[in-house]
Amino acid sequence: MKLNNLKSVVVGITGCDIDSRRRNRKLVEARGIFYKIAREVFNFPLEEIGKSVDRSHGSVIHTLNHFKYWRVGNPQLIAMYKDCLDLVSDFTEKKDQDQSVHAKLISLQKRNEVLEKELASYKSTVHEQSLKLALEWFQTSITNCTTKYLEKTLQQKFWETPHKRFPKTNEGLQKLVRQELEFRHKTFQN
Repeated sequence: MKLNNLKSVVVGITGCDIDSRRRNRKLVEARGIFYKIAREVFNFPLEEIGKSVDRSHGSVIHTLNHFKYWRVGNPQLIAMYKDCLDLVSDFTEKKDQDQSVHAKLISLQKRNEVLEKELASYKSTVHEQSLKLALEWFQTSITNCTTKYLEKTLQQKFWETPHKRFPKTNEGLQKLVRQELEFRHKTFQN
């Protein structure tokens, strides 16, 4: 809370213009309420408190030292002090709640950023793994198709065609074809 806001609260409750140069009792007590709250609740420096009402820090110290004696026999002063303190504490509590909500919001935003990075990492990992699986499936499919095609083609060329003139050569060719198929099958699998 700023000193001007606190001054407005005190002026509103006491009905006194604490900037006035007068020194009547009601004004001095109103300034005392202002000084006490500014110093003890908000811990403003004495010079700053004094400057805000055109007084020296010595006047602030004097008033703070005597304020406790003024309250003893003056229930009206005690009531005004409590009213000012209640308004200020309501404002301070609301501000603290706002700061707490703001802090939670910042914390959640940071957590959200971390989670978004983790999600992006997981997405890229899943994408890479799905590409690997697709590549493996594609290679397996090509290998299977190629092997079946080669087997069928070679069978049609060599096994289905009778070699009546060279029966022993036919057996040798069949053996070569099998070896070639086995070799290609091993090659495609690796």
